[in-house]
Amino acid sequence: MKEVVRLEKLKLEIKYLAESEIKEYKNNTRVHSKEQIRQIKNSIKEFGMCNAIGLHNGVIVSGHARFEALKQLEYKEFPTIDLSHLNEKQKKAYIIADNKLGDLSKWDKSLLNFELQELINEDFDISVTGFDIDFLSKKEEEEGQKEFTSELMESHNYIVLYFDNELDWQVAKEKFNIKTVKTDGKMKKEGIGRIVRGADFL
Repeated sequence: MKEVVRLEKLKLEIKYLAESEIKEYKNNTRVHSKEQIRQIKNSIKEFGMCNAIGLHNGVIVSGHARFEALKQLEYKEFPTIDLSHLNEKQKKAYIIADNKLGDLSKWDKSLLNFELQELINEDFDISVTGFDIDFLSKKEEEEGQKEFTSELMESHNYIVLYFDNELDWQVAKEKFNIKTVKTDGKMKKEGIGRIVRGADFL
């Protein structure tokens, strides 16, 4: 008979434990690089410890990287929540699910770009978010390669440059840093409008 857990009655309470009271799960399938731990440490320094470590009878089921980061920051007590209501099968599955499910979401790149730029304008170091200036530069480069659309033409002032020979076109591509657009794995050779920010050339 399947075990039924009354999840609606569960109340999560944070309890602070010493390092000696916490054990890492020996079969943790998620690998955390030194760079990731460094970023988590920077995040904790900026925001504080905002996520507790999930424990199942004293063994970590969520938060291995946070635990390592806190140790390196020389924390003496660690915020934890008790997830011992999980049975053994659920525990094993949750350890995987906790790491995997977040990977299934996607970023709204336009909003992300806007929010990061707002932080930069406020002189905030966005590296603590896991993103950096290079990300924004790559985003601008990607946005530079677009097809002309009615929406684009209605919302921007623009100039159309026409080239009737290949030599001039090659010079223009180099000058404006225009790259070939790929669609469905094939190169589009004609009929494509490339958009560049006019302000970059004033």
